[in-house]
Amino acid sequence: MKYHSKKAFTLIEALIAISILMVALVSPLTIVKKALVTAALSQDQMTASFLAQDAIEAVKNIRDKTAINETTGDWLVGLESCMCTDTDANCGNFVTYCNIDTTIKDLSSGAVYASTSASVNPLKTETAVDGDGNLIFIRYNLSSGTDSKFSRQINIKKSSDNANEALIRTRVYWTSGIGVQRIDINNFIYNFSENL
Repeated sequence: MKYHSKKAFTLIEALIAISILMVALVSPLTIVKKALVTAALSQDQMTASFLAQDAIEAVKNIRDKTAINETTGDWLVGLESCMCTDTDANCGNFVTYCNIDTTIKDLSSGAVYASTSASVNPLKTETAVDGDGNLIFIRYNLSSGTDSKFSRQINIKKSSDNANEALIRTRVYWTSGIGVQRIDINNFIYNFSENL
């Protein structure tokens, strides 16, 4: 009888050892999984912030070209489809917005796309194949390529207090493993040509 109880005791020990080993393995794997999700989210956040800043720089570029070629009194000419007014209560909710294809050489001609639907907003990825058959990322644009997970919206609101001041709002959003994410960047721009 002692022989049988010794075997049973060994089986219980083995089950306890396996349970402890499983707990010891599952914890680090869970930490690794969370770290990978966090790293992917950080990469997407960085890309989204670059895409948002890219849009702000494009608006500034169009403003600068308007100032150089000043033919009208409106210092934001060419960006009308991005404009929302003081009376537009949903201006901050991006009811009125546009997108800018920043890959076009001359941003003042055909670069601004007006939209009130998501059809214009998905940024496309343009890729090429290298000599080894690997895909190489080239750029994000609006005209050619495959839809990426990133979408961008831009709207501009002129100040009611100062005719030479406007607020650019840029929103980039995407879907990740933890749901829809977004980054909003706001930046004031000014009509510097008024002082020239």
